[in-house]
Amino acid sequence: MGAPVTDTVEIIVPDVPEAIWEALHADAEQRDVSRNEAAVSIIAARYEVTREPSQAKFRSRGELNPDRPLQLVVPTKLRTKLRRAAFQREATIRGLVIEALAEHYDIPFDSPQRRPRVRAA
Repeated sequence: MGAPVTDTVEIIVPDVPEAIWEALHADAEQRDVSRNEAAVSIIAARYEVTREPSQAKFRSRGELNPDRPLQLVVPTKLRTKLRRAAFQREATIRGLVIEALAEHYDIPFDSPQRRPRVRAA
């Protein structure tokens, strides 16, 4: 048999502001859910994607490291909606994810517009 069919994909979100990391960590700990579940539930609600919540519980992995990218396992349908919204708004998926979390936690955040690409020399 082949690999199991999955309805999820991974999204890597680099450069998450420290205040958002801290709020996400505190929220996950308070609700006793994984940070992934806390973040994905917020983003899925914003983009009206129904899904089965993860049963993963909160696990503290030592000190919070906001320098690490946020790795999210999301339903394929949510990534599709994020891509569409990013295209329509001329933004990035990263920006939309951070915007959703920032607004949920009432943390100031600039518009998620695309950043200019830097060309390699």
